[in-house]
Amino acid sequence: MKPHNEIHLESLAAGELDEAYQLYRDCLSEFIDQAFGWHEAFQQQRFRSSYPIDSLRWLTDINSRRFGLVSFLEKDQSLHLSLLLLYQAHRGSGLGSLVMRELEGLAEASGHKITLSTFRENKGAVSFYQKLGYQIDKQDEHFYEMSRGLMFLQPDARE
Repeated sequence: MKPHNEIHLESLAAGELDEAYQLYRDCLSEFIDQAFGWHEAFQQQRFRSSYPIDSLRWLTDINSRRFGLVSFLEKDQSLHLSLLLLYQAHRGSGLGSLVMRELEGLAEASGHKITLSTFRENKGAVSFYQKLGYQIDKQDEHFYEMSRGLMFLQPDARE
């Protein structure tokens, strides 16, 4: 599949949270299970409390076809990427890179850098972010915290 030139971030409707959770489960259950064990009821509750519906955005192409889900928030002079999940059929298509460029544009416009965390065992995600210039800042038993400073001009400091 060729990358699309345009992506859109669309809010979830109240009835779409189950579909979002299913994508979360499909993408992350392997890594969550390795790290902590997978307990379905707990994970459903955790998903709803960690990712309020207003923080989630469908990733859609120019024809409004969904290809994934993202969650991010601004905190501490950074745009923190909480989730970037793509449907299996769209992985490796270049869409993930387009999403990251979109998020980097949002961060740059507000003078922020991008931060994220990913499971250490999610080698595909770690490699993806490193190819985009993200570096590991911290690590623990299960996670890497990564960031990338963006290239933009800082305004001159006036005293």
